Amino acid sequence: MTKDNTQEQIDKNEDQVNKKLDDKKTSNQDYEIDLGQVFGKIGKGIGSMFISIFDLAKFSFLQIVIFTLFLKKNALKLAIGTAIGLIFGIALQYYSSLDKKYESSMTLSPNFGSTLQLYKSVEMFQSLIDLENYDALAQKLNISKEDAESLISFEVEPFLSNIEKVKAYQGFLSLADSITETKFPFDDYFENVSVIDYGYHIITVVSRKENVFKQLKDPILASIISNKYFARIKETSYKNLVSKKANLEVSKLNLDTLGDFYKELLILNAQKETNGSGTNIFMANQQAESNKELIVFNKYMNIDNEILDITRAITNEKRIVNVISSFNEFGSKIKNSYIKWGVIDGFLLTLLILLMIEANYWMVDYVRNNIKQK
Repeated sequence: MTKDNTQEQIDKNEDQVNKKLDDKKTSNQDYEIDLGQVFGKIGKGIGSMFISIFDLAKFSFLQIVIFTLFLKKNALKLAIGTAIGLIFGIALQYYSSLDKKYESSMTLSPNFGSTLQLYKSVEMFQSLIDLENYDALAQKLNISKEDAESLISFEVEPFLSNIEKVKAYQGFLSLADSITETKFPFDDYFENVSVIDYGYHIITVVSRKENVFKQLKDPILASIISNKYFARIKETSYKNLVSKKANLEVSKLNLDTLGDFYKELLILNAQKETNGSGTNIFMANQQAESNKELIVFNKYMNIDNEILDITRAITNEKRIVNVISSFNEFGSKIKNSYIKWGVIDGFLLTLLILLMIEANYWMVDYVRNNIKQK
C-alpha cells in the first residue's frame, strides 16, 4: 500500500509540474502575441506618418507647379501691372522731391523727474503745428514766422540700447519673486515700462528748411527748465550731494589717519624682542592688528567709491536736462523709396486681381458642374 501511495503521489506531482509548464508556455505565447500586436501597430503608425508626409510633400510640390504655371500664363499681365506701379512710383518720387523735407534729432537725459515735462513740451509744439498757429509757435521757439511755418513735425521717443535693456531686466529680476518673474518675461516687461523710467530720450524734428534746427535747442530746453519746481529740486539735491561728499571726505581722512596709526603700531610690535612664549603673544597681536588694518582699508575703499559716485552724480545733475547730442546745423534730407514700393505694390496688386479672377472662374465652373449633375 505504501508503494502504491508513493507512486500515486509522484504521478500527482508530475501532473502538477506539467500543468504549470503548460500554463507558462501558454502565457508566454500570449505575451508574444501581445508584443507582436504592439509592434505591428507601431509599424502601421510609422508607415502612416511617412505616407502623410509624402502626401503633404506631393501636394505642396503640386501647388508650387500649379502656381508656377499660373505665373507663366499671366507673365505679360504681371509685367504690365509692375510697369504701371513703377510709373506711379516714379511720379510720386518726382513730386516728393519738389517738397523737400529735412530732419534732425537731439538726445536728452532729463533729471529730477522732468521727463514728463519734456513730453508735454513736445506735444505742445506739435499741437501748434496741427492747428497751424505759427505765430504762437514762432513765439515759443523764438524763431521767425517763416521758420515756424517750415516745421512739419515734432516727435519724442525713449531710447535704450539692447545692453541697457538686459541690465534693466536683470535689475528687475533681482528684486522680483519667482511668480512675478514668470508673469513678466523680457518683452512683456518693456511693454509695461513707462517712458518716464527711461534715461535717454530722442527728439526728432522734421522741417522744409535744412538750417532751422540749431535754433530750436535752447527754446526746447527752456520750455522744460523754466518750471521752478525742477529748479528747487535741483538746488536741494545739489546741496545734499555736496554735503554728503564733504562728510565722506572727512571720514576718508580719519580712516587714513587710523590706517597710519595701525601701520606704526605693527612696526613697533615687530621691533620688540620676545622670548618663545612671548612670540606666540606677539604673533596673535600682530594678526589682530593686521585684521584691523584690513578692515580700515576696506572701509576706506568703500568711501572712496562712494565719493566717486557722488562726484559723478553732481556732474550729471548739474543741469535739469543734460544734452547728450544736439541738433545738427544742417538737417539730413529725407529720402522716400516710392519707386521700390511702386514696383512691389504694382506686382502684388496685379497678382491679387488675377487670383481673384481665377477663383471666380473656378467657382463658376464648380456651380455649373453641380447643376449638370442634378
